[in-house]
Amino acid sequence: MRVRILASAPGDRPEQYLTTLVVENRVAIDAGSLGLHSTFADAGLGHIFITHSHVDHVGTLPLFLEAWRDHRNGPAHIYGSRATLTEVREHLFNDGVWVDYSQLQAQAGWVELFPVEPEQPVSVGNLRIRGVPVDHTVPTMGYIVEDGSSAFVFGADSGPTERLWTVARATRNLRAAFLECSFPNRLRELAAKTGHLTPELWALELKKLPTDVSIFAVHLKPRFRDEVIAELAALGDGRVQVAEMGREYVF
Repeated sequence: MRVRILASAPGDRPEQYLTTLVVENRVAIDAGSLGLHSTFADAGLGHIFITHSHVDHVGTLPLFLEAWRDHRNGPAHIYGSRATLTEVREHLFNDGVWVDYSQLQAQAGWVELFPVEPEQPVSVGNLRIRGVPVDHTVPTMGYIVEDGSSAFVFGADSGPTERLWTVARATRNLRAAFLECSFPNRLRELAAKTGHLTPELWALELKKLPTDVSIFAVHLKPRFRDEVIAELAALGDGRVQVAEMGREYVF
């Protein structure tokens, strides 16, 4: 299974400002930076799973849908919890911030919205995708993605959580986890208030995962990136890598 984290910083800079993972060039998880990469609309990517409604995870969704419509690929399919889809409708596609695609879908076929029920699988081709609620400041789902021979988990934005890792441990052929680490240890109180992790909290989450799984740190706040990377390295866990933006990982 191929997983790419889309770049969102100018040039070749390594910072991550926005979040999108692309799986097999067919499915996106989140649309923070998806609209900056219109080649995926050309290639037929038409299934987008949203973890939650914060702007760094949905911000370029309108731009992607414009590119999708322009290329006449039929309706894009957008998935998320009922709460997240409501937020997207009311605060993004509200005819104020952007055109209300949910009202256009019947006559124009621009987009179809599909609620994801917790732990109920959604199939896209050979991919099987399950959403599991995690602990953030707004309703948020992490996703477990399987293709029959391998699987990975994307923890989304979340503080310490339990059920996602319970389900992940029971998943066959789990190869990797993408886990956010937003703040350095000195800002643990801020991380707790905003539903994020620090390296110290990260270490506790690692104990909930199998020992043979590769762990990739994502969602490092750019202004704290170097500090967070140093603290992650100090954990001394050989499974841990800082994910490279734009790189395709194969599991």
